[in-house]
Amino acid sequence: MPELPEVETVVRTLRPHVQGRVIADAQVLRATSLHPLSLPLQRLRGCRIADVTRRGKLVLLLLDPAKAEDADVRAMKGLRLAVHLRMTGRL
Repeated sequence: MPELPEVETVVRTLRPHVQGRVIADAQVLRATSLHPLSLPLQRLRGCRIADVTRRGKLVLLLLDPAKAEDADVRAMKGLRLAVHLRMTGRL
């Protein structure tokens, strides 16, 4: 399992590649990986990735939903996509 320095390295490496990009589509490879209260990832289409940060060992993609395809998502504030690097430390 990656420790905090490795998670910070992933965040710093990922940020310039995804910051400002728009989510066109997302796929969940393992349904059990989703938190039961999570939005379906398909509803995030059109959201812009405003920043990449971390909270503990979670990588957080801070989302700007202003141009999301889903009207309900456009009205949301503080939208984040949290990613845990699991045991491998890779996305």
